[in-house]
Amino acid sequence: MAESPRLGQALELALDGFIDSMIELREGNLGHSTPVAGNGNIQSADSYVRGFSRCLTLSNNTPDAPKYSEQFHTALHAYFESFGLLDHPRVAEWRIDHSGARVAHAFNTFIPWCQDLSVKLEGARILEVGCGTGSSTVALAAHAKYVLACDPDQPSINVARIRLNEDGFANRVRFLLTDPNLNKLAAINEEFDVAVLYGVLEHMLPNERENVFRVIWSLLRRGGKLVVYETPNRLCFKDEHTTGLIGWSWLPPRLALRYGRWRRKFQEDTDLVRMYRLGFGMTYSELKTLLQRCAAQYAIRYRYIREPLYQRVMIKAFTVFLKTPRWAFLNNLNLVIEKC
Repeated sequence: MAESPRLGQALELALDGFIDSMIELREGNLGHSTPVAGNGNIQSADSYVRGFSRCLTLSNNTPDAPKYSEQFHTALHAYFESFGLLDHPRVAEWRIDHSGARVAHAFNTFIPWCQDLSVKLEGARILEVGCGTGSSTVALAAHAKYVLACDPDQPSINVARIRLNEDGFANRVRFLLTDPNLNKLAAINEEFDVAVLYGVLEHMLPNERENVFRVIWSLLRRGGKLVVYETPNRLCFKDEHTTGLIGWSWLPPRLALRYGRWRRKFQEDTDLVRMYRLGFGMTYSELKTLLQRCAAQYAIRYRYIREPLYQRVMIKAFTVFLKTPRWAFLNNLNLVIEKC
């Protein structure tokens, strides 16, 4: 009986590897790039290595060993209050998330992922649109020469400014309070090596999404990289970001709003604007359309992030029976777009 767990683990690893091989064989990802129709090019990879070696203590923000000061937590409280989230059942979880776990993820997962896809962060000039409370900003600033961090929400910037100061990177970061249409950002006379949209696009209205691509493209140097990370994929069978409902993100926006109200995931007075602000993802096709509207010449690179075994089996089934690429059904769009 003692051998059963080992046998189960061995079988799971064998099945896991078999699914990997079949997916790679199906998509032609065994060591070379796969072309995509249109003016883009996709370069894929068959493995993803998480770099859990730095800043592991950032997630241990306990009363006995707090990482951030009382001033930071006061600003974080004001941030949640400004969005009316103090009574939300998940607010305690979000406090922990913003107090360290997000920073740990940025250092240990996001940064290595960027580097694996040849995004040069060392000594770079980086534009971050939608910096929020600065969890990813501090990880970017640890590598960059200069970061321009933009956000339309003043309480978010207040938290981010304190975070960067206490972590010792304030001298590398300039904060810019901008409007959702990015008029202030569009008016600046600067050029950037890297632009980052980390968990941002899903909170923007459709017209704002188109505008953000136009503005970023005008500020990105030729050969610069646009990083799109953790944008929920609408083709994923279950929405993990906003509602937790199966099939919700497949619906057109108005039907998705009605379905969310019916399932009591939204309040009755929630409108389309509020739904988008809470988070409504996009598809890879929609992203490509935005780039084409900018008349952009680009190349796209992506790297798979390892999912749980059951999810990979379901994705494999979808790719075989619907004859679609694997990335069409992943939870998030994690892409690097190079300006050609």
